[in-house]
Amino acid sequence: MATVITHAFVALSAGKICFERRMSARFAVVAVVCSAVPDLDVLGFSYDIAYGDLWGHRGMTHSLLFAALLSVVVVSWLFREEAPFRSGAWWRYVTFFFAVTASHGFIDAFTDGGLGIAFFSPFDTTRYFMPWRPLVVSDIGGLETLLSYDGKIVLRSEFTWVWAPVAVTLALVVGARIWRKGHRHPS
Repeated sequence: MATVITHAFVALSAGKICFERRMSARFAVVAVVCSAVPDLDVLGFSYDIAYGDLWGHRGMTHSLLFAALLSVVVVSWLFREEAPFRSGAWWRYVTFFFAVTASHGFIDAFTDGGLGIAFFSPFDTTRYFMPWRPLVVSDIGGLETLLSYDGKIVLRSEFTWVWAPVAVTLALVVGARIWRKGHRHPS
C-alpha cells in the first residue's frame, strides 16, 4: 500500500485542481479521510479476515463500488445544505469524492507488493495491478516505520512517482488560472 501521507496529498491537490474556490477546512478533512478510508480494511487482520477475502486488505473497500457508495453517503449526509440531493453541486461533489476515494486503489495498484486491488468487487473479486509498478509498497505501521531506512525508500518512490507529477500538475493548473485572471478582457 502507499502511505497515508501520499493519499492525503493527492486528495488535497485534487481539491485544489478541481475547484477554483478555496476549500473549506471541513471539505479538506473529508477529502483526506475519504482518501484513507479504504485502508481501514487492515483492521480485518485482527478478526482473522484473510488478506485475499472479499473484506480482506485491498478487497471490497478498495473497489469502485465502495468509492461510489461512500461518495454518495458523504455528500448526502455532510454536504446536504451546500449540495442538495441530485443538484449540479451534488453531482460535482459526488464525482469528486468518488475520484478521491477510488484514487486510493489506483495508487495502490502501482505498488510492487501485495495481492492486487479488487476494483470490481463484489461482482468480480479478481485482484489487479497496473502493468507498471514503480511504487515501493509500504509496510503497515506508524511513524517509526516511515522513519526507518525502508520507510525512506518508500517515501522516495512516492515523491518521485506521485508527489512530483501531482505537484507539477497543480502548479500548471494554478498558474493557468492566475494567467487567465490577468488576461481577461473587460466586457
